[in-house]
Amino acid sequence: MAHTVMEHVRDVLVMLAQVLYYWLVAIVRAILPASIQGKDISGETVLITGAETASICKGYGVSVDTYTINLCDREAIYKLADKTVKAFLPDMMTRNHGHIVNIASSAGLIGVTGLADYCASKFAAVGFDESLRFELMAQGKTGINTTVVCPFFINTGMFEGAKTRFPFLLPILEPAYVADKIVEAVLCNQTLLALPRILYVFFAIKGFIPSTSGYLLSKYLGAHNLMDEFKGRQKAE
Repeated sequence: MAHTVMEHVRDVLVMLAQVLYYWLVAIVRAILPASIQGKDISGETVLITGAETASICKGYGVSVDTYTINLCDREAIYKLADKTVKAFLPDMMTRNHGHIVNIASSAGLIGVTGLADYCASKFAAVGFDESLRFELMAQGKTGINTTVVCPFFINTGMFEGAKTRFPFLLPILEPAYVADKIVEAVLCNQTLLALPRILYVFFAIKGFIPSTSGYLLSKYLGAHNLMDEFKGRQKAE
């Protein structure tokens, strides 16, 4: 019995030491620029899932293959699944090498008034990324990395008319800036990219304050009125 207790104590101490070690590693990597710690991905294929991505990537002069889908067509969804993660992952696992980027949103970390359906899809993307990463780690596939991207509104026209109460805290992001940060995140094997960086603080606060307090903070920051003047991308006449 005493031996079993000692084993549990040892396991707890080992776990805490590992948690502390990787916490310190994360702090150091957050400080070091991508030019120092970045990996070489020249000549490799990058799989990026999510909308509003192709136009950004094309700005870098690279070859981009895109797919569109009718979300009301179940068979079309199943067919397209063979062209995304489901298609690339087996080969990545065989080689224990690869990187998957899932484009989500800040609305995948914190709920937003007027965006219940959109938030549902983005929370799903964040959960998919984390679950996939943990499954790969559990199988020892440490050469395969995932990055989930959670930006605030991007100036692509998709959220035309949406407004922000405090632009100095939550600015409308430019596509080129977001693209640069995604590239840096991939090079540094960053698991979560939130833009702007203040979102990390909001996400952390969400974890330890009461729900009503979160509601009031969200209301003060203007999150309840972001979509009041929303128009969306307008079709050309």
